[in-house]
Amino acid sequence: MNELRILQNLRDRARNDEAPPVDVTARVMARVRAQEVNGRELSILRPLEWLTAFSSAAAVAAGFLMVIGFQEWADPLIVFFLDIQ
Repeated sequence: MNELRILQNLRDRARNDEAPPVDVTARVMARVRAQEVNGRELSILRPLEWLTAFSSAAAVAAGFLMVIGFQEWADPLIVFFLDIQ
């Protein structure tokens, strides 16, 4: 139970402790201004954006081919049902 008491004391001290003030505004604004001056965006996610675009295009093409394939597959079946009527 000694460990539990140690954790409770640590919890009580953590509740009373305040976070130190940190100001990162100057560094962030300097980086934003540097990007504006260079005229280009620094994006780590650019390859993922291209991958998403190509995946979306492939999904649209696959969906289009599925619709065409379904219509080709369903047309002979519709002929059978129309002959019965």
